[in-house]
Amino acid sequence: MVGGKEDKRESTMTELHPFKWRHFEAEIILLCVRWYLRYGLSYPDLEEIMRERRLAIDHTTIYRWVQRDAPELEKRCRSHLNVTTDSWRVDETYVKIKGVWMYLYRAVDSQGNTLEFLLSATRDTQAAKRFFAKALGASHTVTPRVITVDKNAAYPKARKELKGAGDLTTSSELRQSKYLNNLVEQDHLFIKRLVKPGLGFFSFETARRTLQGYEAMNMIRKGQIHGVEKRDITCQVAFIANLFGVGASSGQEGAFHPPCISSLFLQHSPHRRQPNLIRCSLPGLAAAGAHNLTSRGAGATPSFRPRQPSGSNLCCSGRRRRLALRCCWPEYTLAFLVRLVALALPCATADQRSCDR
Repeated sequence: MVGGKEDKRESTMTELHPFKWRHFEAEIILLCVRWYLRYGLSYPDLEEIMRERRLAIDHTTIYRWVQRDAPELEKRCRSHLNVTTDSWRVDETYVKIKGVWMYLYRAVDSQGNTLEFLLSATRDTQAAKRFFAKALGASHTVTPRVITVDKNAAYPKARKELKGAGDLTTSSELRQSKYLNNLVEQDHLFIKRLVKPGLGFFSFETARRTLQGYEAMNMIRKGQIHGVEKRDITCQVAFIANLFGVGASSGQEGAFHPPCISSLFLQHSPHRRQPNLIRCSLPGLAAAGAHNLTSRGAGATPSFRPRQPSGSNLCCSGRRRRLALRCCWPEYTLAFLVRLVALALPCATADQRSCDR
């Protein structure tokens, strides 16, 4: 009895704080999960992308993040979905799991919005019946007026059994047409594009959890979330961050807030100090070069050596030495630009004098 209470308390804390006791920060975890579920990237691809930002994250770690947070994303965004229409387009596609082709049942409405999905090992009447029951029980769907399917013989039998059980109204029409399902067949391409870089799945449970994240991100991408537009990527990112409580204030849970990327993540970016170079204007560089030439004399040769790090940094550990050199790298570029403008300034003055004569 005590163990059951502890498990219930632990699950409640996980729902309230999904990123508690994690090794990495919540912003980094959510960024990796969102990129994997949205774009056609593999786990080693994401590992390389994170290494470019000076973050050592193994691809198996990202895999565990996706397996844990993808179903949670699909669960949390269910209550925010817009209501769909009463015209259903149902079809199934194939997903390879451990070298065996499985069946992914999917349905969209007349506007292309996702209704429901179901991963099944079989393609028979019972699988079609389970899929229809799941779609009818969803919170964002309505009773279908017409259901468009292909020539699969399992759909009429499943419809007949559902009508006999009272789960489906007698006014619902089943329309078998090969060419009216082009809308849902085109919608399969988004899932296929994401599954292809991973070269399939190695277990049924792994495929089910990952496909939950794919479908949830697909619904967010298509603008099925209330208050989130289709092509507003900033609002979509803020919505996902708000679902997990990342960057949102405690008093405004319903509002969308842009995610706050931590300074630790920005510190590892190789282009963090580049805006300092943009702030330097060309007249300022020319003035600095002219002052350098005046102080050295007219015949002095400009030097391209920037300011070196202090001796204490050179005598410290290797990590601090690399950090000091990386911080001084923009000064190499700035010194080169200053000396280049200083060399060009006397030549331009000489040409102007010759033109005046």
